Amino acid sequence: MRYHKYKHKPGGYYVKRNRFGKYSTIQEKNVNPFVGGCFGCLLPCLFILAFVIALIITLIYEEIKMKLVENVNEIIENAKRFDNYIKNGKSAEREFAINCVALGKCFVVIKENDDYRFYPSKYIGYSNNSSSSYTDAYYDAQALEGEEKYGDAANYTFDGRMSIKAINKIRGCVCEKDCELSEKFIEYCNSMGLKGSYKRKFWKNIIEL
Repeated sequence: MRYHKYKHKPGGYYVKRNRFGKYSTIQEKNVNPFVGGCFGCLLPCLFILAFVIALIITLIYEEIKMKLVENVNEIIENAKRFDNYIKNGKSAEREFAINCVALGKCFVVIKENDDYRFYPSKYIGYSNNSSSSYTDAYYDAQALEGEEKYGDAANYTFDGRMSIKAINKIRGCVCEKDCELSEKFIEYCNSMGLKGSYKRKFWKNIIEL
């Protein structure tokens, strides 16, 4: 059989036609697999796959990232969960809440009847907060984009300074020292076995339930 006309196909193959008009496909020898063929289509697919993976990671990060409170209802929801830790929580949850009070510097004050309760800003200032999400965010905190060069002075993804700003906006005032609220705070601390302090600050725009 004599072949006299042929044409190339992608992937290292060529087609020959014999004198009777029939075609035969024959693989070329010493073909470079990186030229033509499926590999030419594979590179764009790899780039698209890498882009999709990066997008998914970004979306997951945005989903799990702690978000600041935006209204008083979110503050109250956090407060209810915090109260439950102190009154009915497991030992680890109760210890978490008491430590937050002991280490807190600025507190949101909620009054219900004649009962005053105090909530540390770093816990109360992040939406839908909990003992587990607080702990995870604390250890995973990173400097916000563009502020890495400021080191410890940078604002972080989980940062008491950020929660204070959010609460300032919602309550319409800043946290400051107050003798009367300090007395109430010390009583609140004593009920949990803590000493309390006159050095703490409070949002004097009290939330009343």
